[in-house]
Amino acid sequence: MDELYAVSLLIVDSFDSNQPLFLSNKTTYTPAFGAALRAEILAAKALPDFQQRGAAQESFKLQMQDAAVTALTLWQLLESFIRDSFPPNEFKTRREEAGSTHYSSAQNNDWESVSQLMQSGRTFIGNHTPALTTGGMPATFATDFSTARASFDTLYASFKGAEQSSSEQRDEKITANNTFYKRVIALCDDGKIYFRSDPATRERFTFSKVLELVSGTGSTTITFTIPAGQSITTDHVFANSPISNVGTIPFFACGGSGACDVLTSPRVEPGQQISNTFGATVTITNPDAATEAKASLRVVR
Repeated sequence: MDELYAVSLLIVDSFDSNQPLFLSNKTTYTPAFGAALRAEILAAKALPDFQQRGAAQESFKLQMQDAAVTALTLWQLLESFIRDSFPPNEFKTRREEAGSTHYSSAQNNDWESVSQLMQSGRTFIGNHTPALTTGGMPATFATDFSTARASFDTLYASFKGAEQSSSEQRDEKITANNTFYKRVIALCDDGKIYFRSDPATRERFTFSKVLELVSGTGSTTITFTIPAGQSITTDHVFANSPISNVGTIPFFACGGSGACDVLTSPRVEPGQQISNTFGATVTITNPDAATEAKASLRVVR
């Protein structure tokens, strides 16, 4: 994505240097046009990037993991009180009443299951305090359990809020990038017409040529398959280059090296393509459990 901004700003620099000629061909190409386009590019660049957008979410996730460990430990203690407070033939029923059906998923970082487990446990304690006390439950346990539940739920709510905010900020940056990119390409299209007899200056308005200048290299298009139910990560992908689905199975595309979140990542149908606004590292995730997907990308040679 850094290359997108660098190339676009260089093209605006070239426009500024040749603005009178642009104006002589089209009246909208005033000095103010260049200033506004530059400001638009810089504003898009200033929007939070992938790492910045995910920082709050990652922080809440780490805190939530610690809170979940505390919560699960307290629920295990509750389970021991249940064992010692009720007849053996009631243990399974009472344990399930306290939320045991959520425990396995909660252990595997299913945050909603952790929340449900603690809610069920808290309700159980409230309904059976006298019996649990006879089984050895300390007087402070109910308060400790409620505090752990509230702490986890507060972090869980913050995590979900950060996740939603990250998604919204991602969409905002994608929209901002696409908006100025279209204007830059339109400027380049006109520049190539105006300088059709001046090859050297014409290259200043050829996006791929300026990109080679910025990156110090050329590019090539690669095609690869993504096995069923797996993800493939590719580095050095060109900014705003097409990510094409050349197979028969829809896939999801996202930035970074982790598997794409199928709830928030763009879905690319067979025969369709999207622009790479994710950065130099792109991951393609194939959600189909039986059939491989196929994608093509433009990467640095």
